[in-house]
Amino acid sequence: MKKFKLGLLPKLVIGIIVGILLGLWGVYPIMRVYATITSLFGTFLVFSIPLIIMGFLIPGISEIGNKAGKLVLIVVAFCYALTVTAGLISYFTTVALSDLIVGATAQLGGYRDPATPFLTLSVPPIMSVMSALVFSFIVGIFMTSIKGESTIKKFALDFQHVIKQLVHKVIIPLLPFHISGLFAAMAFEGQIAEAMGIFFRLFALIIIMHLLFLLVMYIIAGAIYKTNPFRLMKIMLPTYLTALGTQSSLATMPVNFLNVKKIGLDQKVSEFIVPFGATILLPGSTMSIVSCAVVVMFMFGAEISLAIVAPFIFMLAITMVAAPGVPGGAIMAALGALEVSLGFSEPMMAIMIALYFAQDSFGTAVNISSDGAVAMYLNRFLGHKKLHPVSAEEAEAGVKRDGDKEE
Repeated sequence: MKKFKLGLLPKLVIGIIVGILLGLWGVYPIMRVYATITSLFGTFLVFSIPLIIMGFLIPGISEIGNKAGKLVLIVVAFCYALTVTAGLISYFTTVALSDLIVGATAQLGGYRDPATPFLTLSVPPIMSVMSALVFSFIVGIFMTSIKGESTIKKFALDFQHVIKQLVHKVIIPLLPFHISGLFAAMAFEGQIAEAMGIFFRLFALIIIMHLLFLLVMYIIAGAIYKTNPFRLMKIMLPTYLTALGTQSSLATMPVNFLNVKKIGLDQKVSEFIVPFGATILLPGSTMSIVSCAVVVMFMFGAEISLAIVAPFIFMLAITMVAAPGVPGGAIMAALGALEVSLGFSEPMMAIMIALYFAQDSFGTAVNISSDGAVAMYLNRFLGHKKLHPVSAEEAEAGVKRDGDKEE
């Protein structure tokens, strides 16, 4: 019999429920155990962040540099601009609706003092987050000048593999226990009712913003080709639904290839955008991260203004372009920007990770569903003025259409 495996989201939900119940029960020794778990994991997470930044960004930046032709640079610049735009939309919308989501005066603060851990450890990171970011960009950019195989390229790829193992075999499996402890502390201190209401309203806002963002992208694409945008979105619907289930752009790529081909684009455009977009086109994830960050700042009473958040969005867009298309890659790459630009503490980053993973599949679905619209923009930029839709059977058979490029 196939072994049943519980996914991360159900584990997070179970951890949150157990933590809330134990926190409401309020047995102090249990709360001290939870406090110890969250303290030790938080220390380990802070230590790991510079390693995660280097492991993710160095190979990602060097890979973009290795493909640095004119077309690639144009697409990367467009994706960066699209990501920044998505982040700014998310910021202004979340701030505008902050009273509805968070409440006019809601901040974390309870009627009990927090439980103290049995044990604390001091494990300082090997370098600061900013040092890790600068180091990653320097190595990644100049590594592209090395021709052929080299020791440093092989090391960068091996190091990325090690960091992925760290994230997926250590940090993510332990995350539900850490999140359970954080929610237990909120329940114990009397904060949980307000916090849960905030989280549910935040998720509703994020999903609505995602869908409206996709709608606008396809309305623009439809206007370019004088095509019904809802027909285009219907073609891309299987991509969206598949991404909801897999929570992975890479796992959804085969379905996305099929649907983008059905739109009727030039073959070379679809074959370029689909794999490239899976790793650099992340507007949905960016919207989610920015909204979650703004709400967490409200909850912890941090100062919020465009002057503070805008540099974060611009830095986040860079890390998103270089982030790998793996589950959790976006939020892991964003941890450095959260700490450097917004001054997030370890508890704030832990809550960010939990909030992001709770709706990760929706952000992923927007990321990869955007490929169809961006491919249409690129198709028109390259001179193809008409679409040549194909049937599902023709798309599966790999029918090639050259479009009607006019010189």
